[in-house]
Amino acid sequence: MNTPSKKMNKSKQTKETLSLEKKIETQQKSCDTSSKNEKNSSSNDNAIDGKNIQGSDLKIMSYANVCKVIKPKIEKIRTIEERTCYLIEIDENLFNLPSDVALAHCVAEDLRMGFGIAGEFKRYFGGVGQLFDQNLTVGNVGVVVNERSETAFYLVTKQYSGGKPTLQSLSIALKSLLVKMKALNLTKLGIPK
Repeated sequence: MNTPSKKMNKSKQTKETLSLEKKIETQQKSCDTSSKNEKNSSSNDNAIDGKNIQGSDLKIMSYANVCKVIKPKIEKIRTIEERTCYLIEIDENLFNLPSDVALAHCVAEDLRMGFGIAGEFKRYFGGVGQLFDQNLTVGNVGVVVNERSETAFYLVTKQYSGGKPTLQSLSIALKSLLVKMKALNLTKLGIPK
């Protein structure tokens, strides 16, 4: 039996669904136009989709979230430096990737890494002593290179292994990761889902 409140909820859901569909359609168009504009706009380094970005407004912009929903396997993303990046979702064991692909995962400052993917990294790469020697705190990134010349990044996103990471700590750690990858001249990164 449909009560008035249920009918009202259904119409509200329909309006929300239509609104969401419009947003996705708009963002899909911006994803499509970004790849078209990429070919045409090389004159201004601080322009994204025809908008000029100045000083403190200069931020890394990406269409990753929307494009991932629309085209989940491979997607081009325009960055502030007008480069093309690729997000590729692979259903495979991380440790079977080629050695030129650096691996990364999140850990706590206490570096306990007892189970799950953290335990697998600990067994595969070792180097826990090296991580302790790096005196990592929340927001830092530890680096371990094993005997096979494979690189692992340990993003410290929380203080204790029983705690929860925050978006702020994750953001700081990701920025630190970018700096370390540029310093090591690495361009490929594998991360667990």
